[in-house]
Amino acid sequence: MSSLHIAGDAVADAVNPALTIAMLVVAAQQFRRRAFDGVMCLLAAAMGLACIYAIGALDHALWQRLGMDYSTHAAYATSLIASMLVWRRRWMSVLIAAGLGYLVLIVVMGYHGVIEVITASLAAVIVTFPWHVLVRRVRARSSS
Repeated sequence: MSSLHIAGDAVADAVNPALTIAMLVVAAQQFRRRAFDGVMCLLAAAMGLACIYAIGALDHALWQRLGMDYSTHAAYATSLIASMLVWRRRWMSVLIAAGLGYLVLIVVMGYHGVIEVITASLAAVIVTFPWHVLVRRVRARSSS
């Protein structure tokens, strides 16, 4: 195994834990501003993650039927990035660059194919954003 492959593997292993920590920081910052917002931020992110794992449980019925493999790692990263984008729009360029870099790394390392990464990421966005829309509505009602 080449040193480049070892380094790529180490980076790939670090991305989702780093995104998790970043999401916890976002939630903590929201909590400091208003406890309810912090809880709602974390709840919406957690529900998005729960949904991507539910999709993973259906992997056999969906992706494998098409000869593909659901990329839980891509979906996890995309879900957290989508969640952070809702709460930290000014982080958009960094989050999108990091997310795209990670998705490319997944493909380059041979963990998943391009279509697998794209479909898992798309699924993650589809199941994550509605939770944040719901939370924003609840938050708006609680502020009035």
